[in-house]
Amino acid sequence: MDIQSMFRATRISGSGLAAEKTRMEVTANNIANAHTTGDASTGPYRRRQVIFSDALSDARARGNADQTNMAGVVVSGITLDQSEL
Repeated sequence: MDIQSMFRATRISGSGLAAEKTRMEVTANNIANAHTTGDASTGPYRRRQVIFSDALSDARARGNADQTNMAGVVVSGITLDQSEL
């Protein structure tokens, strides 16, 4: 394994760790607010969900011209859970 392959593998692993860190932070927020009732205007707390995508697809969607080193995982969004309460 050459040094460039090792750096690429490290970047891919790092992107996965960063994405999982975001998911853990969102999960902690969901747990902390599980019993929050809100008020009449906001309603009860709804859990957030993290949406992952691969870095190459995300770069293409954003129109990034330099896609040669795009590998790994990115957080493409955080959404509210719309299931019934």
